Amino acid sequence: MSKRVGAQVSPHDLRHTVVTILGELGVEPHVIDALQNHRLPRSTDVTGTYNDALVWAYFQQKREALQLWHEHLDKKILKGRLNAHIRQAVDGKKQFEEAMKLNMKLGPHSEAHKLAVRRRGAAIARERVPA
Repeated sequence: MSKRVGAQVSPHDLRHTVVTILGELGVEPHVIDALQNHRLPRSTDVTGTYNDALVWAYFQQKREALQLWHEHLDKKILKGRLNAHIRQAVDGKKQFEEAMKLNMKLGPHSEAHKLAVRRRGAAIARERVPA
């Protein structure tokens, strides 16, 4: 990813970016902390480890915050195409899995298998080309 943006970027940098934008979108600081899996105030090691209720703390607020993030990404970056991208990714995986099941049934010498191998090779080659 660093090559694509022309600067050193780490996953932790992305975490900071999300936190900053969620704050700008009006998400409460304690909800942002919960999203980052920070320890909740007044929880000890024992309650933090054994109390399942803490896992569900602020569940609705976290869900709403992530929905705000989703809408922000869709509006600012993907220009309203986020749902289409998600659908394409899910449907593409399903199609791939179905093709693999068919290939297993037909065997390695079938035309369907050879075609799938060529497509996979082409996809891997595209991934290796720097953007």
